Parts: sequence; structure tokens; C-alpha cells
Amino acid sequence: MYQKRIIKSCPLKLLAVITFMALAYTAISYIHQDSAASPDDLEDDYAYSWQSSQEKIGVLERRLTRASKSLERLWCATRDVMSNGGFCVTADRIYTGGNIIFEPELCYFVEELVGNASVADFGAGLGKYGMCLLRKNQTNFQLSEKQKKEYIADMQATLQSIKKTPKVVYSWHGFDGGIAIEEVSGGFISHADLSEEGLWLGRKWDWVMSIEVGEHIPRNSEDYFLDNLARHACQGIQRVLVSVTY
Repeated sequence: MYQKRIIKSCPLKLLAVITFMALAYTAISYIHQDSAASPDDLEDDYAYSWQSSQEKIGVLERRLTRASKSLERLWCATRDVMSNGGFCVTADRIYTGGNIIFEPELCYFVEELVGNASVADFGAGLGKYGMCLLRKNQTNFQLSEKQKKEYIADMQATLQSIKKTPKVVYSWHGFDGGIAIEEVSGGFISHADLSEEGLWLGRKWDWVMSIEVGEHIPRNSEDYFLDNLARHACQGIQRVLVSVTY
């Protein structure tokens, strides 16, 4: 089993290395292609060269992002979980890696703990805890017809367990590493690589919650993940982990 897993993952890793080397070579070519200017002209051309280089770097960053997403899609063709720990969620398959699980009592515990506060959900999955905290009875998920029927049945069962009382939290924003979660959820959940070093989402929240996420983060990115939680929390962090055997 171990040998098969290595054999399957090697082509993806090799493709990732080749892609990175190609982009790096292109970056060097882009940045230095106009470096033949004479010394007398360097000062006059500095501002233009800097702007040109920044534009080219921006193009390369966008290309790298597209290449990274393509690699993750290849990874998800044979796995339930992406290389960064995010679930392989698509319009044809949203239930993967145990993301169907929802514990209503945990939702009520969170709102009792945080009160009327802003909450960020890191690793929001399908947004069930967000729906509970917001007392939201529907979302605009973009799914295939077959998957839509399963989702509706799941939501009907989930919503039956949600209290018919006004919401307590001030706001909730969900983030997840699932490759297509933003488009599949109709924007209800935003995409974010929670294992990325120095992740910054543009603001802080009173509380950050993370339910059964840390155990899916690669070991070499665990410190980044914890830093990202702390960086976005003003008052506190609520984490729930499950035991994982490596």
C-alpha cells in the first residue's frame, strides 16, 4: 500500500517541480530581458524598469496560481484531501473527508462562549456551523443535479436540529481550503489556504473558530496554521481536534 501511494504521488510531485522551474526561468528571463541599457541610461529608466518588473512579477504570480490549482485538481482526481489539507470539493462531489459531520451542541457552545461577536470559521467545510450560528436556512450552492438532491436532503436533516431562536453572534465568515469551495458555495464560503505562511485575510475578527481542521494540516505547515489563527483573532480562538494516527 505504501509503495502504491508513493508511485501515484511521484508524477504529481515531479510535475510540480517542473512547473516551478519553468516559471522561475521565465521570471528571470522577463526581469532581465531589458537589462542591456547603457549605464548612463540606468537612472532615467529605473522607474520604468521597476514598474515593468512588478507587472511581469504579477503576471507570473497569476500563472503560478493557475498552475497550482491545476496541480491540486490532478491530486483530487485520486484523493479526498488536497496536499495542503483542504477537502477536494467540486460541484459533482461535495461530501468528502468527513465534511458531512455536524454537531448542533457544538454550535450552541460556540455562541454561548463568544456572545454577540464577530466570528471567523477557519476550515468551514460546507458551512454548516455558519448556517447554525446565523440561523440561515438555505445557501446558494452551485451543484450538479445529482449532488443537489443529496445536499437538499442533508440540509433538511441538519436544519431540523437547529434551534428556532434568534441568532446570537454578530457575524460569521467562513474560509476553507477546498479547491472550488468559493464557486460551489456561491460565495457563502471564501477560499483560503490555511496552511500558507503569513496568511492575511484583510481584517481581524473577535473570535476564530476551527473545528476538526488542524489534524488535516501537513506537519510541516502546522506552525503556519496556528500563527494564522492567532493573527486573525482579537479576543480568542476556539479549536476542536480529533485524534489522527499517522
